Amino acid sequence: MWKTTLIVFAAITYAIYCKLNPKEVSRYCVGTQCISVVKQYKPVVSGGDVYIRIYQDRILFRFQLETKGYIELPLETHALISKRLVGDKLIVSSQGIPVERHGGVKNIKFDLIKFYSEGDADNISTYDLEYRNLY
Repeated sequence: MWKTTLIVFAAITYAIYCKLNPKEVSRYCVGTQCISVVKQYKPVVSGGDVYIRIYQDRILFRFQLETKGYIELPLETHALISKRLVGDKLIVSSQGIPVERHGGVKNIKFDLIKFYSEGDADNISTYDLEYRNLY
């Protein structure tokens, strides 16, 4: 009986944690290369609080967030992701340079652009991706 109670308590605690600390994920693949774009939220004094991490692998669970390689863009900075591979890599273009890198990111090439525009025939915007909650 106490084991069942402990499991139910742990599940409820984890569900509450996921609601209080939301993360959303979208997966994007071109050919054999896949990336995951994760929207996370940081408490800030002013301005927006959404920042984006782009992982080089598919992210299925929260437990993978600190073990996989990623680049993190500045707060409220969205990016364009190429719809084609260039040298077997996806091109990620953004107005801001990544503020953090973690681990090796081998299948992503980063490109700095002056003017951000919505997605076009060659790129898709991180605004246009379909996100779902990450548990």
